[in-house]
Amino acid sequence: MYENGVTYQYIGNISNGATDTVTLGQNIAAGSAALVRVSTNAVQESDMTSTAGLFRIVQKTAAGQLIYSPEFNLASKSTVTSKVYTAPVEQLTYYGYNGVSGSLGTIVSGATYVLSTQLTSYAPGLSTTPLIKTIPYIATSAVEADLALGMSGSFLRVFGRDPYQVIQNDVIASAAVTASNGTKNGQDPIVVNGSIAITFETDVTYEAAGGATLVVGDYLRLGSVGGGTALTDPVYKVTAIDSLVVTVDRPVTNASGTYTAVDGTSDIEVIPAATAIASDYGWKFTGIDRFADGGFNPQNDFYSKTRFEIASSDFDAVTVVTESAVASEGVGTAYEVAQFESKQAMNDGAGKYASAYPATVYRSEADLATPKTYDTMQIDAFTNEYVSRTTGQMPVSTFTILIRTEVSLAGDDIDTALNVSV
Repeated sequence: MYENGVTYQYIGNISNGATDTVTLGQNIAAGSAALVRVSTNAVQESDMTSTAGLFRIVQKTAAGQLIYSPEFNLASKSTVTSKVYTAPVEQLTYYGYNGVSGSLGTIVSGATYVLSTQLTSYAPGLSTTPLIKTIPYIATSAVEADLALGMSGSFLRVFGRDPYQVIQNDVIASAAVTASNGTKNGQDPIVVNGSIAITFETDVTYEAAGGATLVVGDYLRLGSVGGGTALTDPVYKVTAIDSLVVTVDRPVTNASGTYTAVDGTSDIEVIPAATAIASDYGWKFTGIDRFADGGFNPQNDFYSKTRFEIASSDFDAVTVVTESAVASEGVGTAYEVAQFESKQAMNDGAGKYASAYPATVYRSEADLATPKTYDTMQIDAFTNEYVSRTTGQMPVSTFTILIRTEVSLAGDDIDTALNVSV
């Protein structure tokens, strides 16, 4: 059979448990993969790249099904490369203050300010047209803090209409991180993601010995559980206090948890109102993993990261956009591997057509539940054994084989046989 440009994929989630040249391909562990010699079907775990003869990859699914790759010649008709797992990255963009410098400039009370957000990669497969959203806000004062909080509220209203969220917006302030303004030693507030209420443990005092009391109009800088606070952490304005329950101006984007208070390293820091009003402000925009909740369906969804641009012509020239991190899908994520795997039915000879009703049954060995991460070994091979009945010629057929092994397996000795590193 002549095929050209076909890519196959084989997955190893656990160690194959093989002994070099002894274990036969059909006897490897379920859920694993191995390189085998065609003539003997024995697993090969020493360098085979200079050895004549044909080889192939075998995968044994979790259910025990054996799947073999096309045969290839490592010594003369193939090229082998590898890629170690690379973690995905969400886009991170600052507008105005960025944790080091910058501001929103001079604010004019009563003026209209508009931020434009252009999403260029947010739901591939649903739309290929950039989505432009405008975030308007009329300044109620000349105070930078008021504009920062007000426009953040507008952002939440505009983007909150969408069926799923793709960008997280946070307000950050230049007020110096002050350890002595951390919540009282032993006072461990409870934070709930998406809530506007923060529950304090015994009272709403702060500083190590509880020498000051939180009041309406103060600001809270929320860090991470056990991680303290930083200048790029979100700040919230206190709008109400009812005994131990503190209400802030908008839903908290920080992770849920008990935020510890230890002398000098509190996870929540109080910024007194006067200090907050005198600070410079900015917005922190972070891409959101649409599939973080485990909702990825490799047959219907297209794995990608959100990419966007933030712009406005209503702020001073001193207001700058800082691109802190560029979005990347990474290499070897469970999403990527599962998505590729869902397209393998035809390459495996299971049929030339995909059906919706009844649905074509796809392999699903990629672990999306954990989810696992994978190193990649790639074999680019060719064969010219096919002879055209019409011309008698032997056209070159090229194909690619991807071997994905769970990161902790360190290649499971397939890397040794292919003489690559993962």
